[in-house]
Amino acid sequence: QTATTPQIVADLRTTRLDLGLIEGELEPAAIDGIGVQPLEVVEQGVVIGPRHPWWNRAEVGFAELGDQTLVMRQRSSQTRIWLEGRLAEHDLYPPVGAEFDNPESIKRAVANSTQITVLPEYAVFEEIEGGRLRWLPLAGKPLQRTLKLVWNRSVYFTPVTRAFLDCMRLCLPQLAPDTLE
Repeated sequence: QTATTPQIVADLRTTRLDLGLIEGELEPAAIDGIGVQPLEVVEQGVVIGPRHPWWNRAEVGFAELGDQTLVMRQRSSQTRIWLEGRLAEHDLYPPVGAEFDNPESIKRAVANSTQITVLPEYAVFEEIEGGRLRWLPLAGKPLQRTLKLVWNRSVYFTPVTRAFLDCMRLCLPQLAPDTLE
């Protein structure tokens, strides 16, 4: 399931979730009792549909985002707060054409319009392969976030959760067994 970072942390506290993957920033008070393992720095890029005039470009300049209409997460999302903050640091205030509470809706809206969004490439891999979306890097890589694994430190992992972590370790060696204890 997808959710905002605060909702994922709340679901960990109530044991509704065993693990979470977040890119959102965590306030110091929010991580009390929550384990956090950084996994990797993830570059964020511009996602466009085939009707967008940038379809054949190789990359986009950061300042160009100010002239585009964005499809974004809802206002309470850490992703939205982070992106609007980064844009405002450069005096960029692009209009928001639509906002959704999940990445799938965002991707569909972009695929069928000339609006853009900003997402990590892994979030649109399947759509890129199918020719429905295009991911364009931003010149100079100005938008990067850290993908983190989060969990409730006071709850023991179930056998299913441990098996899932073992599978994750095949691609992410920084998840050594002792790092999550």
